[in-house]
Amino acid sequence: MSKRTVELVHEPSAAASAPLLVSFRGGPPLTTTGFHCQVYEHAAKKKRIVVADTEKITYQAANFGHGNSNGDLSSYVVGVVDKTTNSVQLFNVDQVYVMQQSVKSFRENVDDNTQDSVTSFERQKNLVDVFGSKASKRIVRSREENKIQVDNIRGASSITQTFSEKVQENTELLAAKRAADPKFSSDGFAMDATRLAMLPPCKLDALTPDGVYDISKFLSDDVMESLLMKADEFISVLSTSALSEFLAQNDVAAANYITQVMTSMGKPYDRDNVALMLYVMYLVQFYHARFPLQSNAAALSETMNVPHLVVKQILDTFADATVNSYGKTSYSQSKVLKDKLLVYLVVVALTIGGFSLDVSAIAIDLKRAPANIIGYTKQVGCRVDKVKTEATGLGGKKSEGFRAILTLPLQFPSLKKGGPSRR
Repeated sequence: MSKRTVELVHEPSAAASAPLLVSFRGGPPLTTTGFHCQVYEHAAKKKRIVVADTEKITYQAANFGHGNSNGDLSSYVVGVVDKTTNSVQLFNVDQVYVMQQSVKSFRENVDDNTQDSVTSFERQKNLVDVFGSKASKRIVRSREENKIQVDNIRGASSITQTFSEKVQENTELLAAKRAADPKFSSDGFAMDATRLAMLPPCKLDALTPDGVYDISKFLSDDVMESLLMKADEFISVLSTSALSEFLAQNDVAAANYITQVMTSMGKPYDRDNVALMLYVMYLVQFYHARFPLQSNAAALSETMNVPHLVVKQILDTFADATVNSYGKTSYSQSKVLKDKLLVYLVVVALTIGGFSLDVSAIAIDLKRAPANIIGYTKQVGCRVDKVKTEATGLGGKKSEGFRAILTLPLQFPSLKKGGPSRR
């Protein structure tokens, strides 16, 4: 049995002088001139960056951000042997710094091969010439042969001049018409421009109400396909259970509006209208969502039970995306975008109801006063009629409701000018 004695001494202050434990992906660096290393530390934030270099390669690692190995679920102890005192110092090391390497001359080589002066078409052609298949090369060659050179067209310069003169003439004619129109004002023109920016794609000179707003302009075929799949699921559920039972068992965002639409829709149910009704329900969900949203579209699709393509369409249309320094995306919604969401919602609801909408149910789901929803229906060009609803209960009185109807010509609200100030 060995007679050697071991003495353990704990020194808490020695933790600050603990060595760095690093690893190199390609093995230890091979150098003839020396290896230089520096450590940059922010003591308050407990952030540390390790930088090293040789004559050809630079290395960098950090205990934060991309590339750090804080979460490798390992503990490390480093022993330092002092042969003079015949002692060993043990240090607890928080993590291993995985050194990311980069070649110093790599960027210069890339910069020498840049093609800043080459157009995107020429870059694509060069790629196809080198890596493309026979079919892709044939397509590029056909495009080049079909390309029209302006210099080869007889009278091209005169045609361009004629177009420019015609544009100038139309501009002057429009200015003269506005000057002669007593109803025209710059404020009214600005209001019309603002309204058109808020409205869905529309055709103001349409001959029938169904030609004013084209839903397919903002609901693509892929989005509609997702909505139709959800509509089929909803219709199959209603074949086995009553609508009231389904709404009672599930937390539905637009329960009152869905009840209003489904009770007035005859069987067999119209798949397209059911799909659009579900889109209105999704808009109500996002209207009540608390912005800013810190999740991406895939996570929101799962938590809100909304198809992924529908979530992307809603976020792209009614939210602003921002990316922080860590690469995470968040979505914010201004008052203008919230109003835009309500305008689109009203247009889709009008389409479902044959360009007629009883605002009472959707106002309850949105938790807004009916008069407020009426304002949005007027913004899309509807007239609003007062209607009498049926009496409820014994001795109940008929209440007054409002129905928005899209008729031609469109009736947009006029510009209101403030009166004189009160003294």
